[in-house]
Amino acid sequence: MSDNKSIKNREAYIKDLRQQVEELAGGEVISMGEGSSSPEIEEKFLEYVLDYEQGDHPQLFDILTEAGLDLPHPDKLEDELLNKKLWELIHGLSLHGAFLYNTNHLSDRELYEELWYDILREECFIQPENPNGAYHIDLVGSGSEEDIYKYLKYYADDEERQSWLQDIPEDDMPEHVNAPYHRDGQLPRREDYGEA
Repeated sequence: MSDNKSIKNREAYIKDLRQQVEELAGGEVISMGEGSSSPEIEEKFLEYVLDYEQGDHPQLFDILTEAGLDLPHPDKLEDELLNKKLWELIHGLSLHGAFLYNTNHLSDRELYEELWYDILREECFIQPENPNGAYHIDLVGSGSEEDIYKYLKYYADDEERQSWLQDIPEDDMPEHVNAPYHRDGQLPRREDYGEA
């Protein structure tokens, strides 16, 4: 009997979540192929959507500095302190559930500047307390022509490059070059912090 009651309670809770999401969206929301996923997955998905829609979207810069991380302006950061400060920043991001990818084409200074001027200034939605959540920051993942070129040049393996050429044969394929820096293998990953 209690199992039946808990099933009814979950169904009512999911229905309420769906209604809240639809009110925020201004209409019907299609999610997860209704009926094709378990109620637990649908519930978690709808909770995540509500958290995202109703939550704050601060800048990573503000999150990190409010947590006590000093992020000096790149022009004020001397070369001998740069590497240490960059790794403090990288680890600070990971502690908040934000993880970097594909950074080996950038020097330490270039990466720090890219983070300081651009990436840390974007609004984001992070949930460091959620063991299944992560905010992924791919330094060649914008989808721009420039980033695609960098990905194909430095990061794509032979199979990916061949697949790209088959799909877009008229595209200019850059010659593969090993990235000049080697930090990606040392970057924290979501898997290092529990479930993912």
